[in-house]
Amino acid sequence: MKAIKYILLIFSAIIIKAQSLNGYLENQKFEKFPQNIVTLKRNILNEKSSLELAKYNYVLGKNFEYLNQEDSALYYYMKSRDLFGKLNYKNQYHDLSLEIHKVISSQVNYDKYGYTFFNDYYNYASKTKSNERLALAYNQKAIEKFYEFDFDKRKNIEVIDAAIKILDTAYTYSQNSTNLETRIKILNNYGLFNYTKNDFQAAEKFFVQGIDLASKHKIQYELFILYYNYGNSFFIQKKYNEAVYWFLKAETVPIQQYELKSKRLLYQKLKESYDYLNDHPNRKKYDSLYTHLNKKINDTEQNIAIHQINTKYQVIEKDKQISSLKKIAMNYQENKILYFFLIGIVFLIAMYSIIRWKRVDYRKKKLDQEKESLQIEHTQTIQELEKVKQLVIEDHIVLKNRTKIYLKELLYIKAEDHYLQLYTSKKKEFVRGKISEIIKELPPNFTQVHRSFIVNKNSIISNNGTSVFLEGKIEIPLSRNFKKNIE
Repeated sequence: MKAIKYILLIFSAIIIKAQSLNGYLENQKFEKFPQNIVTLKRNILNEKSSLELAKYNYVLGKNFEYLNQEDSALYYYMKSRDLFGKLNYKNQYHDLSLEIHKVISSQVNYDKYGYTFFNDYYNYASKTKSNERLALAYNQKAIEKFYEFDFDKRKNIEVIDAAIKILDTAYTYSQNSTNLETRIKILNNYGLFNYTKNDFQAAEKFFVQGIDLASKHKIQYELFILYYNYGNSFFIQKKYNEAVYWFLKAETVPIQQYELKSKRLLYQKLKESYDYLNDHPNRKKYDSLYTHLNKKINDTEQNIAIHQINTKYQVIEKDKQISSLKKIAMNYQENKILYFFLIGIVFLIAMYSIIRWKRVDYRKKKLDQEKESLQIEHTQTIQELEKVKQLVIEDHIVLKNRTKIYLKELLYIKAEDHYLQLYTSKKKEFVRGKISEIIKELPPNFTQVHRSFIVNKNSIISNNGTSVFLEGKIEIPLSRNFKKNIE
């Protein structure tokens, strides 16, 4: 994030107190997040000033957030906020409320935590009448309202209209602020909200405006998001060539903030777009990139920073102890009894440290294993939900021969050699394919009952253990291995 630069005036204490949180990030290099974390942790261990500790904890939290380590980011933001509060640094204290809320709101089902931190920030923005804070506050309020939209049934479009009205207020404040990044975020949200309600012409206007502004001022991460959302608007319209064009432009934007998860999302969309275009080489390429990145994200989440820092810190401490022991050995004859006693104490301390370290390491490994298991389960659940959600929205599938099959009309599918026969209530389709591939494209109410048959469970009237009977007196063989699918 590009820091807002203030003109430094009179007293250093006043300067520091007036500085924004972004000002503390000016010396941070995005491409060196892991090294930044090591340095900051060491600074925190050696720092005695409460103000410096507050600043270090904030910057450390931001580094973790950029690496998508939201739990660690939240921990250090809370520590920083507490320290700024004790120092009566109101700007930083309340600005951290928004940082904390954004981290919490990035999680699934975050509403169970409430809106305490956001309300604190909104009230402070209103009290200080800061255009920058009010722009951010109303932008966030618009996002909260947008989340109320029912993406499945799409019956409450008025929610999006209400969110756009709130964005109007945010944009007005942003025009009176020097923070261009906030203005670009708002333009991006205008585009996102409008294409969600299928007003693609309005969305395009805001995306183009945001892209021009982000390109001119080289605000790279927001430019990446704008390209991605602009491409997604074409994807929703099933204009896959145009979608690929903007997705590929997003891929060329160099970003370090939130890079892994952002690129993973982009590769997934490129994979889906090329799939619709029947471009199998490119589909395979981005499927491979997506899979590789997905694994890398999991690895990063399990191994980043904290364990490395603690290990390095322990090595430094052990080096100090070894140096002390060497000095003791050199003067051993002069202070034999004293040094023998000291060596015994150091040995006991070292043993105690090792035992405690092993306990902490064991607990951490156990927590890492639980986290990895939950992450895998969460990822699988999200993927399944996305698949079902897409099918419910589209209510049809498109075959390789471009034929559209409505799911509510599809009765069963029969596989013969390398071909599939799809029987609907109105027609029969014949297409090349495998039964193992097409079942992945169908919602849960379609199930395999035989190695050569898939049926719509909603059309089953009865079964006798060896056959299932569908509407229209259609009899389908039922294999013993698939009986559990219709129980």
